[in-house]
Amino acid sequence: MTELELISDLQRRIANLLTLGIVHSVDGIFCRVAIGGDANNLTPPIKWLASRAADEKSWSQLDVGEQVMLLCPSGDPGNAVALPGLYSAAKPAPSTDPDETVSVMPDGAVFSYHHGSQHLSVTLPAGATTELITEGGLHIVGDTEIDGNVTINGTTHSTGAITTDDDMAAAGSVHADGDVSDGIRSMAADRVIYNSHDHPHGDPTTGTANQPQ
Repeated sequence: MTELELISDLQRRIANLLTLGIVHSVDGIFCRVAIGGDANNLTPPIKWLASRAADEKSWSQLDVGEQVMLLCPSGDPGNAVALPGLYSAAKPAPSTDPDETVSVMPDGAVFSYHHGSQHLSVTLPAGATTELITEGGLHIVGDTEIDGNVTINGTTHSTGAITTDDDMAAAGSVHADGDVSDGIRSMAADRVIYNSHDHPHGDPTTGTANQPQ
């Protein structure tokens, strides 16, 4: 190789050390990238950089059409690693608010925290489900409001009063260490009436009680 060819090769390698590309296809942990956005100039299957990849690890697959930076050791795109992700006209940023940190999923789910208003928002698409498994327990501090039905598969204990604006039904027994009242009076008051009531004498049947419940 002549000196001129060596210089030309060195210039090419330097130019290729860092170059933009568009994700062309994804297969597992590998992707192929269109170098400079040219679909006729693809890298071989290469990996992309993850935030962590050992005992602590994360996974977020690249999207086709996502703009990346190619890091090419020795200036060889065949050894490239893709560094995501760069916003583009085709894939714009989900927000430009400097006070907001937001993640948007392909199905429309949005995870957002706005540190200006100190508001955390998690919005899932219709039909989506959420599961939280924490066998050691869950402690929530603050008022909680639930719009929807609640099913509890276990014992429920409250250290404060329980109120309802609607009917309450029980399939089993109801026990109270204190008094139980209806719209007229308490069961304790009824018990006093029952234990002390009398009837007018009748023949052969007594009359109704003088103290109605």
